Amino acid sequence: MKRVLVLLSLLLILLSLSACGRTTDDGNKNSQNKQNNENVESDVAIVLSSNGIEIKVGETKQLSYTLVPEGNEHISVSWKTTDDSIVSVDSNGLIVGVGKGQTNIIVSCENGSYDTCSVSVIEPSAYEQLSANEREFVDTFLLGVDSFYNPSSVTVKYIHKNSGDFGWDVTVSAQNQMGGYSEQDFDLSNDGKLSKPMLPHVDMSAVNGQSYNLDLINKAISELNNH
Repeated sequence: MKRVLVLLSLLLILLSLSACGRTTDDGNKNSQNKQNNENVESDVAIVLSSNGIEIKVGETKQLSYTLVPEGNEHISVSWKTTDDSIVSVDSNGLIVGVGKGQTNIIVSCENGSYDTCSVSVIEPSAYEQLSANEREFVDTFLLGVDSFYNPSSVTVKYIHKNSGDFGWDVTVSAQNQMGGYSEQDFDLSNDGKLSKPMLPHVDMSAVNGQSYNLDLINKAISELNNH
């Protein structure tokens, strides 16, 4: 009986030692795997699709990035701008031009790796800022602007869109051959021809509610005349 008890005791001791050995081995393996994962993530670099772009005020642009090496897409990234009065950026890397100037967008991942993109924000041209009606007028007016003695001196003072296909009533100031400036009324047809009206124009803006940004229109005409 004593021999049986001794044998059972020895068997239990051997089983206990075996279990401890497996636990230790498994623990070492888990610890090693965790350490390996941490080493892999610490070596990950983030690279932006572009390091320098130009956009206009009000324009949007999507930035993208790559994590190197591949297979680390689970790592979270964050975006920020160094001047949100020039460019804003959301959590997905979509940027918006806010104001004229230059700033940087920074994208970083949780291991401290980061990359930057320089962003220059410019004002859109005067022509791009025109409404559809204003752009239609400028496109048509430029067809006949060379009929003036000095096209670069032209300033539009008044615009009225006639009903149907009868073009516009316009008043234009431009340099004359004597070196001075003359202000005249014209009928502007839809094909860009300028002709003198039979009667002086009457300001109809207050009557029909037409609205034209003359400053922007003249700036657009000047920009396009100089190209």
